[in-house]
Amino acid sequence: MSNDPNIAIVPARCGQTSLQHLDFDIVLEEERSGLWYLIGTTTIGGGAGSKAGLESLELRGTFDIHETYPGCPHCANKGIFQCGDCYRICCWDGLHNRVTCRWCGYIQTLDEPIEVISGSSAPEQKTQPRSSGGRPPTQAGQTTYRAYRAPRKPHTSPVRDEIRPLAGHDGPVWCVAWSVDSQSLASGGKDGTIRLWNIRDGTQRLMIAAHEGGVRTIALWGNDHRLFSGGVDGAVAGWDTRTGQSLWSVHKHSGVVFGLSIAPDGQSIITGAKDGTLCLWQAIDGHMIHQITAHSGWVWTVAWSPGGESIASGSLDGTVCCWRSKSLHKITRFNLKTDKIRSVAFHPDGHHLAIGCYDRTVRILNVTTGEEMLALRGHAGTVRTVAFHPDGTLLASAGSDHIVRVYDIKTGHERRRLSVPGIVYGIAFSPDGRILAVGSGDGMVRLWRDEQSIW
Repeated sequence: MSNDPNIAIVPARCGQTSLQHLDFDIVLEEERSGLWYLIGTTTIGGGAGSKAGLESLELRGTFDIHETYPGCPHCANKGIFQCGDCYRICCWDGLHNRVTCRWCGYIQTLDEPIEVISGSSAPEQKTQPRSSGGRPPTQAGQTTYRAYRAPRKPHTSPVRDEIRPLAGHDGPVWCVAWSVDSQSLASGGKDGTIRLWNIRDGTQRLMIAAHEGGVRTIALWGNDHRLFSGGVDGAVAGWDTRTGQSLWSVHKHSGVVFGLSIAPDGQSIITGAKDGTLCLWQAIDGHMIHQITAHSGWVWTVAWSPGGESIASGSLDGTVCCWRSKSLHKITRFNLKTDKIRSVAFHPDGHHLAIGCYDRTVRILNVTTGEEMLALRGHAGTVRTVAFHPDGTLLASAGSDHIVRVYDIKTGHERRRLSVPGIVYGIAFSPDGRILAVGSGDGMVRLWRDEQSIW
């Protein structure tokens, strides 16, 4: 809402194209308590209502589309519908009841009108005469504009595809990582342990007491039995996954180590920490190659590009930076105009980057041009973790709303939704693409297999 209590600005999206997200704002004026008129639109803010945090606002009351309402500024359609899943607004052509929400991708049938009114091209007084049915009378030559609220979508979790929960951690599971053969999974949590699991039977084969205060980030390398971790204690460590023995442990960061990623050749690792620094290490012995102050806020997340030539980092300062992997010289800096960045992941092509944000969005950027290719706004809380499917066609995201969403990145449509009883801190697709691992706040690691050929 604006400062004027009788005016609301609500973000909307053009419903006529899936190739590009065209956002605008609808301006509503309250005639009296619970009676709203759609009176105008604007594209000046490019969906500024969404930027102001109004994208989850659920419209309540009776809604009339005033005769002066200009319609969607992108396609001129004067109808609207409110999605039955994410509750957001899209324009509508008034012809087809089977519609797709351009925010979350939910396909639905409209059968519950918010209001049906009549209007004409000639300006008239806003308060029109009412018929006994409570709606303005329709006159010859007038166009009927409709506003629809779709039926609520039943939210169910496809538990039939869950393989099994892996129980062992005493507290939230903060991170998960796969072996290259997809047969083993590592998890780290607030209890300070790293646990290795056999996927075939769900048994725990190894437990490592790794970091005091908790294990924030882990990564497995190849088949040579090496695992790397960063912790709340500020340490970065290497481990032998056959014995659980420490290979090396160093303290160079002055705060929690939140992000860690291994170079594609396995020779180096990069870490990011609460102190705003990045450190580049030799994987074999933990020798520090470079340390730089990368951001003015905490570095929550780092990712190595598939080709090995660059590294991405995201921070609470609202920026994402790309660095040359050998020297940590800055290549480019993206300011997403959001307050905090929580997670980043490179697309398998190395040219695109998925970014999970505190403003509940997931954005996909072209790392060469900085162009935002896609913005996904399905989550109701901070997006804490993102992961691309190995074939590059899908993106999984999850976070504080206890929901894992799997998106088709070509269309932006949500392909699958998984409900988890806790905040989701870490997700990862297996290298063979068949299983999605999820680490959550209830202390469990959950595995979902693709039995529906969705991924």
